[in-house]
Amino acid sequence: MPQCQPCGVSVLSGFVLAAVMAFPIAIAIFRSQRMDVPAFVFNAGRNSLSQITASVICGNIGIGTFVAIFLFTRASLTIGISIAIAYTMGLVVCAILARRIHELSSRHDTFGLVDLIVVTHGVRHPLLIWMPVAVVFVLRIMVQIAALALILTEAFGLSPTASLAVATISSGSYVVIGGYRAATETDMFHASVILSILLFVAATMPAAGGEIDLLDLGPYTPVLLVGIFLFLPFSAVLGIDNWQRIATARTAEVATKAYGICAVVCGFCYATIVAVAALPGGGTDVLASFRALMPPGAPWLADLLFACAIISTIDTFMVPLTTTFARLGLNLSQLRWLVAGLFGLVAVLTGMMGDLLSNIIAAFNSLAVFLPAVFGALVLRAPKPQAAISSMVIGVAASLLLTTIDVSSSAPIGFAVSVATYWLVHQARLLRRATD
Repeated sequence: MPQCQPCGVSVLSGFVLAAVMAFPIAIAIFRSQRMDVPAFVFNAGRNSLSQITASVICGNIGIGTFVAIFLFTRASLTIGISIAIAYTMGLVVCAILARRIHELSSRHDTFGLVDLIVVTHGVRHPLLIWMPVAVVFVLRIMVQIAALALILTEAFGLSPTASLAVATISSGSYVVIGGYRAATETDMFHASVILSILLFVAATMPAAGGEIDLLDLGPYTPVLLVGIFLFLPFSAVLGIDNWQRIATARTAEVATKAYGICAVVCGFCYATIVAVAALPGGGTDVLASFRALMPPGAPWLADLLFACAIISTIDTFMVPLTTTFARLGLNLSQLRWLVAGLFGLVAVLTGMMGDLLSNIIAAFNSLAVFLPAVFGALVLRAPKPQAAISSMVIGVAASLLLTTIDVSSSAPIGFAVSVATYWLVHQARLLRRATD
């Protein structure tokens, strides 16, 4: 989120932000007395339709979503609309694959994307699969923390370093205490706030007007447009947060219904963000643009919207990274220290991070490289561990490197590298076995 100029944030705004950040901590403390490893890691697989639905909304309407759709729309309406459609298609893909993912996860007693790849491929060292996944999702958490720090800097007049510390501690403490249970139990509140404010924006915003040139791609090439429709729809199901929601739903039917509902709800939200970005005038400041659409005297509602979107997304990225370590035998205390350490790492890396949009693009582009390993886990009978490891490690490295060279081609080329690596290693192992 590009930093905006001071715009008279009221004391009420600061109070609202403080309350929103304190609420999850209070819930986590209240529920911590009956916490165990299953509850901490995946809420013991008891997530209902309402919980999954709220969690899907929160996890798929984060600050990265706002920034990506808004800034790309400002550069090219065609690109912005395409991203919104692709995001919506991603939730439809999740609904279609929910039964298969839920059944396979139950069969192998796994609740995370990493663990299913590890078990189905027979990987002896799970961290070799966990590391490339962690790189991508730590990058996404960094975006959320950085955005929250920017809001806190303006709301409370803190220095950037102090804001980063407060953002990390406030968002990290309730995850450390309450884990996935606290995340799911606070998502109902966060989702209701996000939807209510976006409904108000959609109902009261002025018409964009002007002519629409759907052939104008701005500074981007058609390669980016192709990549959006080829890879973004699969990015949802490749996300560790969406995968865990599906796997930990009470039943496969619950997961299917939740994602079907959210495809409609989130599609509306994505369209609203596009419409705001398409309004004439304004710049590239997402927060300032939404503040301008709030009722007179209540720009703090935009702060509330973004704070809920940020805080509710962080936990759904962080906790699924712990499932692998729970399977390795870490107890509750050790898992909490692990989460605290990850938040500390995120804070340090965020302090050194550059442009937010570049990091958002890098994170989403890198998701596509997980597809070959996930395909192997879902379809192949005897996928090879070396194929999964090499395709994910090399694919992530190639995608991140290409993002710094050519944003438009990083996703398709990174994906191609991952597919080629997986196929070559898998075939090599089969040939070696046939000749032995």
